[in-house]
Amino acid sequence: MSASSWIDMSLPDGGARSIRLDGEVWRIGRSKEAAIYLPWSQISREHARLFRRGAQVWLQDNHSRNGVFLNGKRLDEEPVLLSDGDVIVLAGVIEMTFHDPGETLMGPAAGRLQGIWIDPQSEDVWVDGQRVVPPLSVHQMRLLRALYRQPDRPLSFEEIKKVVWPEENPEGVSKQALDGLIKRLRQRLRAASPHNASVQVVRGYGLKLVQDKRGG
Repeated sequence: MSASSWIDMSLPDGGARSIRLDGEVWRIGRSKEAAIYLPWSQISREHARLFRRGAQVWLQDNHSRNGVFLNGKRLDEEPVLLSDGDVIVLAGVIEMTFHDPGETLMGPAAGRLQGIWIDPQSEDVWVDGQRVVPPLSVHQMRLLRALYRQPDRPLSFEEIKKVVWPEENPEGVSKQALDGLIKRLRQRLRAASPHNASVQVVRGYGLKLVQDKRGG
């Protein structure tokens, strides 16, 4: 990562700020001495910190009361490496998005540029070369993974129920729950790539994943 990285912030009062990350350490909190001063009562005096190790930027929760969340997951006190596009939420009131265009050029590439790709190591989901952030929910991921394993093969609604809700009797999974899951998954994929239509409904039967043959 380079010194060109920055964060965009959405504030509780409706305002927004952008802060370029030049330097080595940025303390975040309600203390007026903090490099990133956030005067809201939900924010701890020393809530979190960003710091640079070599070319990389890391995030650490500094024993905050109301927590630091990265891409929907609450952090413990261990530092985590930030990647371009990561979304940070402080105490449920402030959202930050981390940007590092240099990483986009140097970072690991998606396994295919058209269609869906699931990184076998990290299980990050990529749509038409764009990473899905924040990650999919557990149920969304189960459904997508089942379709991904057998592209172009329709998966029946009954099979989907068994895969997504293995602990439930399939007869007890309502049509509303199934329809809602499918709708939310397709919305998340289209949020990453608006014209993507990889997950297709097979009327009266189920779903299938259609991959663009040019994608690899």
